[in-house]
Amino acid sequence: MLLIIMNIRDENDRAFVEEMYDIYSHRLYQYAYEILKDNDASEECVNDVFVRIIEHLDQFRSADEIDRIKLMTIYAKNYARTKYAYRKKDHINTVSLYVDEDEDEDESGVLAISDDKYNPENIVLRETTSDLLMEAVDSLEDKYFEVIMLKYGYNFSNDEIAKKLNITESTVRSRIQRAREKMLEWGGEDLYE
Repeated sequence: MLLIIMNIRDENDRAFVEEMYDIYSHRLYQYAYEILKDNDASEECVNDVFVRIIEHLDQFRSADEIDRIKLMTIYAKNYARTKYAYRKKDHINTVSLYVDEDEDEDESGVLAISDDKYNPENIVLRETTSDLLMEAVDSLEDKYFEVIMLKYGYNFSNDEIAKKLNITESTVRSRIQRAREKMLEWGGEDLYE
């Protein structure tokens, strides 16, 4: 838990921010990591998001949940993009090395890479596709952005989305389909490579 959250004087405010942190911090971290590919920088982005939430707590608390999710997502992406641009500008390169649990190390402790996912060409292709997809989602109208974020960003079921947005499941399905079509129009075949 962030030290800044623990220093919130009002118990109700602290409980509200803690709940938001528990629910959304992991997903915000994932958004930041998609851009930065760095654990520490991604955690800093999540911290920055919650500092901003605390600074504007009254406005944030009065917003409905969908607007909160949108704001947090936008904040995380913007902080991550700013950090990325800063690192790129100053030629600061960071590399996160990790070993997946399902991959093996030989006796010397060196990672034995058994597949092609660490191939530089594949890494660049994944990053480019991820960037294109994020731009396509960002370009959507609010009603499509909401369902896509809830469906794929927060893994809500169609039923949960319908209840949260006060619309029918049929409308959820059609908005998801329409959002996919709009993203395809926006990004073309590059999104499906």
